[in-house]
Amino acid sequence: MGTSHKRILIAKVGMDAHWRGAIVVARALRDAGFEVVFGGNLSPDSIVATAIEEAVDYIGISSLSGSHLVTVPPILDSLRDRNADDIRVVVGGIVPPDDAAELKRRGVLEVFGPGRSLNSIVDFLAGSHQPPSSAFQE
Repeated sequence: MGTSHKRILIAKVGMDAHWRGAIVVARALRDAGFEVVFGGNLSPDSIVATAIEEAVDYIGISSLSGSHLVTVPPILDSLRDRNADDIRVVVGGIVPPDDAAELKRRGVLEVFGPGRSLNSIVDFLAGSHQPPSSAFQE
């Protein structure tokens, strides 16, 4: 599939303990040839520091706690502050459509909600994605 050079950090922000979905997605990406760095529960700054240190292409945030509008923007801000906003952020989990639109407006590449197949996630991330012309577009 040509994804052997793509790297992704899978993490949860804070104390969200719902890991099953993140593990399933991580395994699917690994099986598709991604190098997966499993970060565990981390602070936004630790997620960005780990992403930079591990030279990942993507940060995958799993969010089932409903705090995504509070926890994801600091990750995006920290990436910008560290001139690392070429690392693209994707979010998966229980994210209402209006919240997904807001996350994308703030710079999240994609939000994978309930019902998205593993193949669609793998195919999306295996594709060639260029950063948007503006991180604040709708």
